[in-house]
Amino acid sequence: MTFPKNVNRYYAHTVLSLSPPRRESEVKAMKRAGTDEAKELCDKCFREISGLTHTRYSTTWELVYEAGRAHRNEAYVAAATTCRCALEAVLEEAFAWEIRENRLYLRQMLKYCRPGLEQLIQWSKDVSLLTQDQPAIAHEIQREGNFAAHLRQKIDEELGKYLLKGKAPDQPYRLWMSKEKSLDLLKKTVDLVTGIVRKAMEIEEKSNYPHTYRCGDASTVV
Repeated sequence: MTFPKNVNRYYAHTVLSLSPPRRESEVKAMKRAGTDEAKELCDKCFREISGLTHTRYSTTWELVYEAGRAHRNEAYVAAATTCRCALEAVLEEAFAWEIRENRLYLRQMLKYCRPGLEQLIQWSKDVSLLTQDQPAIAHEIQREGNFAAHLRQKIDEELGKYLLKGKAPDQPYRLWMSKEKSLDLLKKTVDLVTGIVRKAMEIEEKSNYPHTYRCGDASTVV
């Protein structure tokens, strides 16, 4: 039996079929529901950021869409890595650009050094860009994204430790991420990056936030 495109096929199957639950068609419908949730999160990110600015932070919501597409295609490790990319993108843009006389300028000190994600998270705490509980969320996104991005290095480090002891690792390093964890990270990423953009725009409307960032051994006020 076929149904028009605008009919909820999961509902129609449940009502009209006398077969037991959890048949293949129902499982597919449940998967579609999960992927629809990921798309809704991506759309929310785009709406909220573009509602605040049409010209800035586009890289952030584009990366969120990339993470959403990876999740919907069951590439959960890739989704987690891209969530980390989106977090770094939003903090980098907030850090790197300043407004002077209603125009955007790239900070001069970036010619000499550029902070990594760990330093950006610390800076965002120092200038109150993150609320009290958000740094922990940022570090979770960073940690889960790092495990895939630097997987080979971590495997070698663990193997090196055990080889010195003359034995094999007790457990292999994980090469997977669950669907539930992937979606949870996507939710946290959307909430975090939209909150950062909102706060950054509020700060810039009042005045640029002077802050101290340690570049190598020198402390530079930008």
